Amino acid sequence: MFPYNTTEVIGLILILLTSALSNAGGVGGGGLVIPILLLMFKFYTHEAIPISKLTIFTGAFTSFLLGFKQKHPNRKAITIDYNIPYLIVPMLLFGTMVGISLNKVMPPWIILVSLTLVLVLNTYKTLKKARSLQKKESSEISHLEINRKVEMKSIQYGRQLDEDKVSNNNPIDNNSNNNDRKLSYDSSSTEKETGSPKQNYKYG
Repeated sequence: MFPYNTTEVIGLILILLTSALSNAGGVGGGGLVIPILLLMFKFYTHEAIPISKLTIFTGAFTSFLLGFKQKHPNRKAITIDYNIPYLIVPMLLFGTMVGISLNKVMPPWIILVSLTLVLVLNTYKTLKKARSLQKKESSEISHLEINRKVEMKSIQYGRQLDEDKVSNNNPIDNNSNNNDRKLSYDSSSTEKETGSPKQNYKYG
C-alpha cells in the first residue's frame, strides 16, 4: 500500500470528491467508490465492497453529527424524523445480511455485473431527476422575472399618473392666480376713481 503511486493519489482525491458530493446530495456514494477501488487501487470485488461500506458509514455518521441539532425550516422540530428509521432500518438490516451472504458465495463477475447494472440505473435516475429539477427551477426563475417586470411596469404607471395629476393641477392654479390679480386690480382702480371702498368685481 505504501508508498502511494500517482494512480492511487488520484484515486484518493476522487474518493474525497465523490464522498463529499454524495453526502451533500444525501446518498452514500458506494456505487461511485467501488469502481475507483477496483480500477485505481486494484482491489478485488470482495475487498472493495467492505471498504466502500466503511466509507459510506463514515460519511453517514459525520452527516448525522453535523445535522443532529439542525432545526426544521417549517416546524418546531429537528430535521431528523426518528419515526421513519423505525420502519426503514429493520428492512435495511435484513437486506444487508442477505447481501453479505451473497457476497461470500457468488463469483466476482456476477457481483461486478450487478454493481454495473445498479450504477447505470442510479445514473439514469439521477440524470432524470436533475433534468426535472432544472426545468422546475427554470420555470420558477421565468415566473419571478415576469412578476418583476409587471411590478416595475406598475410602479412606472403609478409614477406617470402622479406626474399627470401634477401637470393637470398646475393650469388651474395659474388661472386662479390670474383671476385674483384681475380682481385686486379692478377693486383698486374703482376706489381711486370713486373714492369709495366699494369694489366692482369683473370676471373674465
